[in-house]
Amino acid sequence: MEDSLRTNKDPLEEISALKRKIRKLEQSESEWKKEKEELKKSEARFRSYFDLPLHGIAITSPEKGWIQVNDQICSIMGYSRDEIVRMTWSEMTHPEDLAADLEQFSRILSGQIDQYNMEKRFIRKNGTVVWANLSVGCVRKPDGSVDHTIALLEDITSSKQAEEELRESEERHRLFIESIPIGLYRNTIGPHGRFIMVNTALARLHGYDSVNEFLRQDVLDLYVDPAQRKEVSAELVEKGFISGKEVRLKRKDGTPIWGSITARAIRDREGKEMYFDGNVTDITNRKRMEAEILALSITDQLTGLYNRRGFLFHAEQQLKLSERNKSKLLLFFADLDSLKWINDSLGHEEGDKALIESANILKETFRTSDIIARLGGDEFAILAIDIDGVNPEIFTARLQKLIDIWNNQENRKYKLSISIGCAYYDPGKPSSIDDLIARADKLMYEQKQNRKSLPG
Repeated sequence: MEDSLRTNKDPLEEISALKRKIRKLEQSESEWKKEKEELKKSEARFRSYFDLPLHGIAITSPEKGWIQVNDQICSIMGYSRDEIVRMTWSEMTHPEDLAADLEQFSRILSGQIDQYNMEKRFIRKNGTVVWANLSVGCVRKPDGSVDHTIALLEDITSSKQAEEELRESEERHRLFIESIPIGLYRNTIGPHGRFIMVNTALARLHGYDSVNEFLRQDVLDLYVDPAQRKEVSAELVEKGFISGKEVRLKRKDGTPIWGSITARAIRDREGKEMYFDGNVTDITNRKRMEAEILALSITDQLTGLYNRRGFLFHAEQQLKLSERNKSKLLLFFADLDSLKWINDSLGHEEGDKALIESANILKETFRTSDIIARLGGDEFAILAIDIDGVNPEIFTARLQKLIDIWNNQENRKYKLSISIGCAYYDPGKPSSIDDLIARADKLMYEQKQNRKSLPG
């Protein structure tokens, strides 16, 4: 009976176990189907990534060669897929970039690195050059050897061409800047600004052999008066520009030069000053010529003294200083006696000599700081400055002594005689230069009337 029950039970257990196996198999098959479906999706995603037109992708194996390439890499290289797989990577690489690429790839094969990035050139099928940003990575076997490599290529030819065009444009701009004979500069804002850029002309204007040497200089050190640099900077900040401002600069050896500066403030979108752009023209020769022209215009050509214009120009300045400093002045008005007799009797050449000799005696009588002029004809004027505590008779006595010495020389064809009058300038009671001349002239005339007449 027990055997009968055991016999009936075993088939049931077997059926139950078989059902469990069937369910398990069904479950496994379902999971396998799911896994298979996920794998298909993954492959589809990979294929979509692989075929994206953004990058060229190539999968290669050290043993099998080309495994797979996408359409984009074919487009970059200009070859069909069948043509590419019959070629080697090196055949498409620009000869000048081949060594660097092979060196990096050999490091992957030797296990030193797992990936590398580089910019390199390839040769298209039509012979043109394409620049690519190349990224190479590897997948290794359990023993560490390379199973396959994945190369990503991004065509950067356009950006490289743009870079080259920009570089060429900058080079043309640099050559243009360097060819300009005017000094150009860019410097930071502020009285202690520093140079950002200068051209060779500016460096040479200041006596420096190179731009780099010049850029190391403090801007303030390039001005004869550093306060003038601060004045230029303040004016630029206030107005935003300056034009033709004449400043005193100096060369490397300290030689002073004149420069004309034109500059403007460069602002950002918010209106804030970023830096100054400007140019400097060497006007030293022009200023020298102006000084020479001015000297000619205010100098008496015969005696070398100031003429009437020069005397009035400098005398007016001294009157203003005297008024400000409360210092007194002395104006002397002198006349060469008997010039007409000398001209008529001995000739105008002797008359010119008499005027020159009189001018020399006046220069010896008065000080270098005094203003001495021939106003015209036989008339002279002298403005003596810093005369506090000085008696005017000291000057007149010295003048007469020098005249006597000259007259006592042998072989003189005539004797010099100079009549002179003097007027004080009191800053407490200001008067014009014309008024001073008139007062001194009156006194001089009185002296002349009291003198004994010379022959003629």
